Amino acid sequence: MRWAGPLRLNHGGGAATFLKLYVVGGVFVLLAGFIVYSQWILHRLEARNETLVAPFVRLVTYIPAIRDHQASELLREALRDVTDKGLLRFVIVDDHGAPVLARGVDPLLDRKLDDPGGQGLTAAEQQRLAEAIASMRGEHDAEAVEYTTLSRRIIGRIYFGDVDAEQLAEMPLVLSDVRDRPVAWRIYGGWETAFTHPEGVGRANALMRDADRHKRVEDLQVDPPAKQGAFYYQVDTVPALQWMPFVQMLLVGGFITGGVMLYRRIRADEQAAIWAGLAKESAHQLGTPITSLMGWVDLSRQTRESGEDAIDGLDIHEEMENDLRRLQRIVARFSQVGLRPELRPVSVNAIAADAASYFRARLPTRSRTTTIDEDYADVPMALANADLIQWVFENLIRNAVDAIDTQGSGSGNVALSTRYDVGTNCVTIAVRDNGGGIAPAVRRRLFTPGVTTKPHGWGVGLTLVKRIVEVYHGGRVRLAHTDREGSAFEVRIPAADRRRAESG
Repeated sequence: MRWAGPLRLNHGGGAATFLKLYVVGGVFVLLAGFIVYSQWILHRLEARNETLVAPFVRLVTYIPAIRDHQASELLREALRDVTDKGLLRFVIVDDHGAPVLARGVDPLLDRKLDDPGGQGLTAAEQQRLAEAIASMRGEHDAEAVEYTTLSRRIIGRIYFGDVDAEQLAEMPLVLSDVRDRPVAWRIYGGWETAFTHPEGVGRANALMRDADRHKRVEDLQVDPPAKQGAFYYQVDTVPALQWMPFVQMLLVGGFITGGVMLYRRIRADEQAAIWAGLAKESAHQLGTPITSLMGWVDLSRQTRESGEDAIDGLDIHEEMENDLRRLQRIVARFSQVGLRPELRPVSVNAIAADAASYFRARLPTRSRTTTIDEDYADVPMALANADLIQWVFENLIRNAVDAIDTQGSGSGNVALSTRYDVGTNCVTIAVRDNGGGIAPAVRRRLFTPGVTTKPHGWGVGLTLVKRIVEVYHGGRVRLAHTDREGSAFEVRIPAADRRRAESG
């Protein structure tokens, strides 16, 4: 089916288009702002964290030289927690480029490098470490560092007594080995050793016990030698921040989608209320003149002269009464708009045949010869409202005839057919014509209110068809086919007899 003239909208669309562009553009601007701001925050955090990398690495390399063993272990665990959480990864290499220390790459790999005398790295671990270094090298240049790979070596302990600052030179001292055996001491006078004064070992042990009880003891250690090397690193800011722009996009998108759906629902409800009010008012206004016309037709029938019963085989009064009865049905249909219609089993074939018969009697008044063909299959009853479904057929037939009238000379044809789909348990009605087809610009908005190509059209016919079929009957209407040879619409309505569908 094709209507002459360009596509028109009977309601102003400029403001609506501007509003849509404004909203969409605003959303994109907001999302772009979120992304740019989030990336700016990430770069700021990364830059701030990178200023702490070098001191952190030097602290890690200094841990083996810390004299307080308990403090060094606590610090080692605290720093390992930072690297294990993935916030910082670094690898220290010697002056030959061989890895000697790693943190944050892999816990097992880190522990293997911490123990040079233990199990060596496998080929896969060496490859993984090389890839990690290459990745770090791509982000930051290597930085020089002084490191130690050996832990401090404890050679003994020193125990000391409690004296005033003025008597510091006379402080009692005991030097022991790693097994806490006195080796040398100064308690009274000069220094003595276990070899030269074995009788003084008892006094030395007593001082050691007293000093240990009062925490006056320190380890004697040899610091490991320092080496020169370089380190590579990667800094990960809070990983969740990287996903923040996308989370924001999802939240904003969801909010906008919900708002649009709510707006469309409200708008659809408002349109339905407007259509319902307009239909009821039209029904009210048409009711009185139709009743009056029926009275005048009856009076004319009673006062006509004999021999004026028919013209060309047509009873004028009977045709006028048929048209008036049809107007009454139209008024009844208008009065049902906005209400939930009563559905009952009806014969789709009979309704389609009645609509075709009505239009066939009026086709000769058209500008070109048009025929209506009917091909009805044996289909079950449909669960529908007869008046509203007939309205659907009439709209589709009228549009088909109008499309044919705009194509110039030649014969036109409108074909009605029905069939039954066992799989969906639906009765399908097809209305085809041999008009010029529907222009591509119209197809996507074919069922939108106000869209029409007719010079004096309202753009409500197919909108009402869609509402009647899909909202009131739970069916479906669609443009099944269109090209230069014509168009075809299909209407599907649920069948009333489901046992027929089950039996196939």
